This record gives sequence, structure tokens and C-alpha cells, in this order.
Amino acid sequence: MINSTLFVLTGILCICEVVVRTSAQNHGNKSEEDAIHFYYYPNPLNSSEREELSLASSSSFKNAKLQRDRHAKIIVHGAGGSCLKLDFPFRAVEAYLRAKASGRENYNVFCLDYGPLGQPGPIPGDGLPSIRKRYEYVGELVSEKATKMILGLKANGFVSDFEQIHIIGHSLGGQISGFIGRKIQEKSNYQNMLGRITGLDIMNIFLVYNNEVHLKNQLDLSDAKFVDIIHTSPIGLRGDYGHVDFYPDGGLHQRSCLTKGPVSNVTEMIIGGCSHVIVGKYWENSIDHPNAIKACKAESWERYESKKKSRECRPDDSITFGEYVPKDTRGKYYLDYPLIKI
Repeated sequence: MINSTLFVLTGILCICEVVVRTSAQNHGNKSEEDAIHFYYYPNPLNSSEREELSLASSSSFKNAKLQRDRHAKIIVHGAGGSCLKLDFPFRAVEAYLRAKASGRENYNVFCLDYGPLGQPGPIPGDGLPSIRKRYEYVGELVSEKATKMILGLKANGFVSDFEQIHIIGHSLGGQISGFIGRKIQEKSNYQNMLGRITGLDIMNIFLVYNNEVHLKNQLDLSDAKFVDIIHTSPIGLRGDYGHVDFYPDGGLHQRSCLTKGPVSNVTEMIIGGCSHVIVGKYWENSIDHPNAIKACKAESWERYESKKKSRECRPDDSITFGEYVPKDTRGKYYLDYPLIKI
């Protein structure tokens, strides 16, 4: 009964995230394309200073205040968000800029903003397949423009290889990151791949309906040379799709979200909204504090609990969680995330 309730409520939340203001008759219009922006942050000491790269201006890339031949961090928010949303991605942008300002890292930082396309609105068509088609449309539209931007970065020497690119996407943004990864491969005749995609509690976009499974547009390990996914809530996709999948606090409900009293806790256990959002804070912390949080390899939460009790989570079984996870990591990892203020 609980699992069924979670499925239904997760579906409702997915509808709210995926559906957009425009109707099916307005698909592909210019105003929707104009709602997509690609920002960069030239000053690591001032996160409020941002500039936009534009495909419409021939001087946009030429005059960009970007370092050449550098790794790129591209952050993609979830539906209903924007690059200015504090929880994610803005605080992650700030964390990357702090790492750059300290001299610890030296990369260019970007944010892909498709804000209006993720606002709740009328459901186009009818039935679950239509919702899935709308999600695919948004993914195609946003990723097409983002891919052109990435190709522009390479053509202008800001990255020398697609392996220098790391995309970090939350919720729907995690799925859009997969679209971008696939388009880079398609446009290079499958000769190139992105270096890394990180999915933060990626949205479960009705992969199952009418007793059929649809995996065509699902982020998975084929979309980049290294794909790491962090699962934190019932809203996010269940299953292991990355080279490495992390499950903080078991991957369904985060302990820090269950500290506000009985009523709030029950709501969180059913819906998981806080657990879905808190992953952005986890990511920010992993940038600010390299190697601070470790995860232990295990096939299940129960096995992880057993390994803890028997002290089997040895150093050779544990790896760094978050931004600095070793790229050769493979498998499922669990951890108890320390309580944090939310």
C-alpha cells in the first residue's frame, strides 16, 4: 500500500514538474527557444556577475571573458527553477567559484537556464503517454540549444576536448543532461563523448505506463564517459543507471528532512519534497569539503547496515562521495549523511 501511494504521489509530482504553460499547439515556437539561456560567471569573487553566451551574436563567443582550454562545469536546474534559485543551482555555482577563487580549481562555470519551460500549466494532450511526450519535447528543445553552445565552446577554444565537460543536473535537469550527452555523440558521428554527467535525484518521468518500460530517453552510463547518480527521494528515479549510484540514508528519505515534528515527518515520508531538494546541498558541501564524506560499497541498504555493524566498511571498500568521486568507481554505494540544517 505504501509503495503504491508513493508511486501515485511521485507521478503527481512529476506531472507538476514536467508540464509547462504552453499548450501542445504551441510546441516549438520562438518564444520557447528564447526562454533558454546559457550563462557563465567570469568573476570567481562575485557570483552575482554573470554574462550570457548567445548563438545569435557572432561576437558573443569572441568577446567572452572565459579562460581557454579549461574544464567546464555546466549546471542544469530542475523544472520550476532557474539559475538564480538558491537551493540549486545558485549555491552550487557559488561553491565552484569559491574553489576557483581559492586556487584549488581552475575551470569555467556555466549555468543552463530554461526556467519558463518548467512552470506548471495545462497538460498537453491526454493520458500519461502525452506527458512523457511533452517531457521529451522539452528535453529535445533545451538540449539542442545547449549542445550548440557546447560545440561553440569547443570551436572557440574554451575547451579542447569534450572530456573536459562535466554537466551536473538536478531532477528534470538530470534527464536533460542525458539528452545533451546523447546529442554530442550524435553530432560527432559517435566519435566523442562528454567527460562526465552527474544526476542529482533525477526525475522519474513515467518510465513505466501501460505495463511498458520506456528507457530511450533515460540518463544512463552510455551518455558520458563517467556517469554518477545520487538518489535521495521517492520523487527521483529508482534503479541503478550510472557507472556509480549513491544512496545517502538509503536513497528514499533523508534524515535531515525528518526533524520537524510528526506531521511534517509524515508528509515528508509520503512525498519526499525536502529529500528531493536537499541533494543540492549535499553537492555544494562536496565541492567545499573534498573527501569529507565517504560511502561504502554494498548491494543494499540492509547489507550496508550489516557491514557497518561488523566494521566491514574498510578503506578499500569506501570512496569519496560527491564532486571528487574517483572516475574509476563502479557499483552501488551507501552512506549515512550527517545531519545538516535545512
